[in-house]
Amino acid sequence: MERAREGELGPLLTALREQTRAAAAGAVAPTDPSFVQSIEREVLDALFAADHPGTLRSAVEATQRVARVVRDRISTDTWRILTSLQQELAEMVAERAAGGSTLGTVGIGLDRVIMRLAALGGVVMESMTRGQAWRFLDMGRRLERTMNLVVMLRAALARTSDREGPLLESVLEVADSGMTYRRRYLATLQVVPVVDLLVTDETNPRSVIFQLEALAEHCHLPHELTGTRRAAGGLRPTASSRAPSRRLRRLDLQIVCAADGLGRRPALFGCSNRVGASCRRCLTR
Repeated sequence: MERAREGELGPLLTALREQTRAAAAGAVAPTDPSFVQSIEREVLDALFAADHPGTLRSAVEATQRVARVVRDRISTDTWRILTSLQQELAEMVAERAAGGSTLGTVGIGLDRVIMRLAALGGVVMESMTRGQAWRFLDMGRRLERTMNLVVMLRAALARTSDREGPLLESVLEVADSGMTYRRRYLATLQVVPVVDLLVTDETNPRSVIFQLEALAEHCHLPHELTGTRRAAGGLRPTASSRAPSRRLRRLDLQIVCAADGLGRRPALFGCSNRVGASCRRCLTR
């Protein structure tokens, strides 16, 4: 009964908690009359809590602090975008403090935040010199995207759901791959093609393997950092840096996505854990 009422929200909230590292102290059981209000409160905390490093507020404030440190190296356009992003968030935080925030009103503000983040991404990709700073920035973006996607897949798909269709649709939307899926498969949502698109599809810029391949291109740093001479013809990925991608290419997704008698997908859970562990090792090197 509880799983039926919780529906697709349960796995998605689990992923949100892990990504934002925000505790679910106010969460209640799905049978509780205040269940919906609890979910709304938890989502708002995941956006605006100041004491958890993974929330939107913490990420934007940390970005602003770093930008101020290197202000002399940031273009006017980039600084303008970062400033407007900070102002947008400050207005949303003030509205939350005044008690006027709902998921509906916050959604409007988040649309504006997404537009500013898209503008920042465009400036980075189109105007930033491909030097050491850009290389580290892109490595961080690829690692973060991979880890967030792995967390979501593990939380949402590591076991079967009574509402698998809506859950898969939500996963695709979070990964910005819903349109690609519909155009490619023209069929009912199924776990195997969703995992294929989000994990092993090298043409999808949101997939896990796409991020791993991009990271492999950054596996050698320029000689200014390493103190070694750049190899003729530019930087070359090593065989070890390609190993995670090769393992993903060899996956039999029918086996990986198969559920056991208890509704669990142990192979998918184990695969996501291994990819996540590889990303964490990269962050500690």
